[in-house]
Amino acid sequence: MDDPRDILAQVQAAVAQEDWPVVGGLAERLRLIACQRVNSPVRASAESGHYISVQKAEEQGPLSADYIYRNKEKLSFVRRVGKRKLAVDSAGYSRWARNRPPS
Repeated sequence: MDDPRDILAQVQAAVAQEDWPVVGGLAERLRLIACQRVNSPVRASAESGHYISVQKAEEQGPLSADYIYRNKEKLSFVRRVGKRKLAVDSAGYSRWARNRPPS
């Protein structure tokens, strides 16, 4: 994916002054979609495994529950469920554990 700042600079250069109200409306729609996606509950997809609790992931793999909670943004197999609860994609966690560099 391109850097969003580059995309915004291209849009800014390409859009005529009279078209900015339309661009503003589209930007607001995009903001609402992003908010919905960020705040929506986790849905299992065909390519993902089932989701397990952080405590179960700690039992199955090399990461502690504390590490998972502190680094949730960096771990692609961790999803937020609700305000504080996290879910771990077990297939993604297993793949990560197999492919991680040796420590």
